[in-house]
Amino acid sequence: MLKAALKRLLLRHGGWEANAWIHSRRARNDPIFAESRSLISDVEPGSALILAPHPDDEAIGVGGTMSMHRQAGTNVTVLYLTDGSAGKEIEGLVETRRGEARTVGAHYGFKQIFWDEPDTRLRSNPTSAGRLAEILHETKPRYLYLPSFFEKHVDHFMANQLAMDALARYRGPEISLCGYEVWDNIVMPNYHIDITEHFDNKKHMLSLYRTPMKDTNYIRLCEARDAMHHFLQCFGISDGYAEAFFRADPVTYKSHFDAYVEVLRQTGNPLFIKLATN
Repeated sequence: MLKAALKRLLLRHGGWEANAWIHSRRARNDPIFAESRSLISDVEPGSALILAPHPDDEAIGVGGTMSMHRQAGTNVTVLYLTDGSAGKEIEGLVETRRGEARTVGAHYGFKQIFWDEPDTRLRSNPTSAGRLAEILHETKPRYLYLPSFFEKHVDHFMANQLAMDALARYRGPEISLCGYEVWDNIVMPNYHIDITEHFDNKKHMLSLYRTPMKDTNYIRLCEARDAMHHFLQCFGISDGYAEAFFRADPVTYKSHFDAYVEVLRQTGNPLFIKLATN
């Protein structure tokens, strides 16, 4: 009894949910862990839809890859899921952050869609899932980028449930889901894109987000993390930058997401409680 209680305490507060998820998937010999982890130097053809819970998430997690898509002539649409107010009632904050996002979009040629869901209160419901399904049908993306379900920020995590519910309504061309990193690293990423030649563009995107950059140096964060991904993939042989993803088809992605949610349920994680009270 004591060991079980201690295990639950560690899982809940020690950040062990991801480890529990790994072992649950490994036990089933999931083939996704056998996928190649070599660096990808070119993005594959096809349009891209990026789910960004807040203005700047897209630049942090997938800025280099977005730049590569645009260089390849690919249509890129960014859907900002919340108003970016960070739960603060500061006059003009929403429009300021939106203006910064529009500057990024205009400079790099992204199509942008802005929702008005309150920051930190993103939820999936029939209305929001239906709206996203409509956007999927309109844009018909080959790639759907979204924050990985390992993210502990509630809006980042809920973006996954929203995507799952919208995809259940989607009847269109095949989509590849790519979970990206914002605040939390992906556990065992299975897809890495070499963004070395596009990292200056990523830094420029981040510099245009002046408001959030006042509090956090996201350029430094991305320099360290993206350099680490590249270093590990190249075994330290060469310098560069890479963005890491958890990539899977919708059925496989949902299977892993559901397994992770079950771990959250078993440990009483607050994210599951919010999900259950959706």
